[in-house]
Amino acid sequence: MMYNNHPPMQAQQERNYTPAAWLCALLSFFLVIPGLIATIIYLFEADSNRRRTGVTPQGYGCLWAVFVWCVLPLVGVVVLMWVIALSAWARP
Repeated sequence: MMYNNHPPMQAQQERNYTPAAWLCALLSFFLVIPGLIATIIYLFEADSNRRRTGVTPQGYGCLWAVFVWCVLPLVGVVVLMWVIALSAWARP
């Protein structure tokens, strides 16, 4: 009787998320909110894949970079709105 000492094939479970990150980056370049939503969806999928297999999939870091790239302009706009509101409120 022969035993299979090879690790189980995870080709189905190991997915490359780099093309998805590029697609989200392109989408967020034109439309920030839909790009952010797509990035979050792919991040949840990649994270569940990482937890299930125990292996960080390719492109996981790229998705986080695109997420930060989408969130920073939104945070900047909110901070700018607060600065404008506070400066208008402070005027006599």
